[in-house]
Amino acid sequence: MKGKNPRLRDRSKVGSAPTIRSPASAGVAETLRSLLQSHGVRLSAPRSAVIRALVSRGESHPTAEEVFWEVRRRGQRIGIATVYNTLELLRGLGAVSELGFSAGPTRFDLNLAPHANLVCTNCGRISDYELGPLADWTRKLGARANFEVRRQRLDLYGLCSDCRSREVAHPEVAHPKSRTVPLDRDRSALRR
Repeated sequence: MKGKNPRLRDRSKVGSAPTIRSPASAGVAETLRSLLQSHGVRLSAPRSAVIRALVSRGESHPTAEEVFWEVRRRGQRIGIATVYNTLELLRGLGAVSELGFSAGPTRFDLNLAPHANLVCTNCGRISDYELGPLADWTRKLGARANFEVRRQRLDLYGLCSDCRSREVAHPEVAHPKSRTVPLDRDRSALRR
């Protein structure tokens, strides 16, 4: 990338999610590479870098910008367009899900198995939770309604364990993003 894009802030050090390095993530990266090659897509060094960064941050449901900064953190020069194009290519091949939320940027999910996204309304963390019996219920519902379920998405909003712990320790600063007005407070101030 030749010039700095003013819309991209360097988040490679501050507030970044942990990088995941495990044999399982290496297997996922290899699977994604093989998928691209099987569809006749040239596996360039920048695409490989995007795949490695996506897999290493996959559990945090990264944004395209977070993938970009993970690649840059590893010392590789890459353009943000390459990240977006690679993520779109992977989405089109069914290798990742695109998670759009009403607030905040689009995130990407490598977990294609039926699961719930647990979204913390305070810190924004998104965690996966396996649906178990609910996945069977969805299939039965589809069969009963003569409807073929091809995709499903379940987002549950609340507070993660870290934010709940902080709420107990410091109730006055519990969760500023989802703050509500106490019932005993005069609500006339809200009408102005």
